[in-house]
Amino acid sequence: MKKILKTLLIIGAFVLLELVFFGCEPQDTQALEKLDMPEEVDIAQINEKFYITVSLVENADRYSVYIMDSTKERQVKRYLLNEEQALAGYLLVLNPGEYYITCTAMSIEEAYAESDRTDFKYIKIEKKADDTPPAVITHSITYILNGGSFTSDVPNSYNEGDYLALPTPVNGNKTFLGWYLDGAFLKEITEISVSMKVDLTIYAKWEGDEINTEYTGYYKNASNLFGNQLKGALRSIISSGFITRTYDNLKTDIPKTDADPKNPNNVILVFSKMSVKGKWDGGSTWNREHVWPQSLSWFKTSGAGSDLHHIRPVDPTVNSTYHNNRKYGMVSNGTAGVLAGKVVCHYNANYFEPLDDVKGDIARIIFYLLVRYQEADNYAVTRVAESMSMLLNWNSLDPVDDFEITRNEKTYDIQGNRNPFIDHPEFAWMIWN
Repeated sequence: MKKILKTLLIIGAFVLLELVFFGCEPQDTQALEKLDMPEEVDIAQINEKFYITVSLVENADRYSVYIMDSTKERQVKRYLLNEEQALAGYLLVLNPGEYYITCTAMSIEEAYAESDRTDFKYIKIEKKADDTPPAVITHSITYILNGGSFTSDVPNSYNEGDYLALPTPVNGNKTFLGWYLDGAFLKEITEISVSMKVDLTIYAKWEGDEINTEYTGYYKNASNLFGNQLKGALRSIISSGFITRTYDNLKTDIPKTDADPKNPNNVILVFSKMSVKGKWDGGSTWNREHVWPQSLSWFKTSGAGSDLHHIRPVDPTVNSTYHNNRKYGMVSNGTAGVLAGKVVCHYNANYFEPLDDVKGDIARIIFYLLVRYQEADNYAVTRVAESMSMLLNWNSLDPVDDFEITRNEKTYDIQGNRNPFIDHPEFAWMIWN
């Protein structure tokens, strides 16, 4: 019995010593394996919202994302993401400001130890665009009244997103039939809707203004046609009977076609409309102007480059300094071109804008070239002008005048064809609108 008690005392002593020196918990025989650190934690911006994304780590079930302030010392927010959220992106809700982001990979079952934190990444949350009112975008309204007038002030512009009822003009005893987006009255417009986002030119239609598309004589084969069909018919009409002119012929042709009605020995210059000596003097008084600049075209000094409907007399300074190789366009804050003390045009680095009473002449010449020459089919109108809509506006704003009519007749006598857009300005809308 004494031996048994002695043995129990010895065992108890050993247990007591173990508790004293090693504690009550059993000692782990092996430390947990640490998870790999995520390769990337980032912020993706989609439609002005920010999303946290984390690259996945093998054996990790969740990811702890820490948002720290700009000192990297104070935690602002902590997000716990699962695998799907880490991969697809988790919405980040933060006030605008500067922050740092870091992340660790974790195991839900704690089969692995948490990874090290990623390096701090700088992020900046900008103020959302919808926190400030959007800029107001304004578009102009140009009214082509076709003989009518307004009895009170009307709006000359509208703001995007606004609804606007169109005003009603008057024209003696004529009945107003509505507003149209083209001078051929093909596309009616009843209001400015909230979805419209363009500068507008609208045309008033009155009783009796209907366009007759049944033609006789020279244009009979163009009857009841529109678009490319009309363009093709006109090309055939104005190419038939065409008498080729040389660039040299123009020295004597132009003094006839562009003669000053008040002084047949003079010519009227394009752009300035000044009257100068008509006899050719080697280009000192006037040049043979390619209305469509050669550098922007397919021609040199033959074909379209010597077509009498195309070539006009011009002052050498206006030609070389002001027009040069610039496209036609509307110029704001540009330079005024001055000739003999008179402003004859405006220009900037890109565009040349003739005076209002010349704009229609230029548009109708360009229309003629686009129809007459097959090579023009490979040249968008923007090679020579700001836009087709601008040229169509010019066609209305500066109607055909007596000088153009007379010149068209004289050119027909010499060259054997006509400019259809002088005879029928509506052809332009019927083709390109």
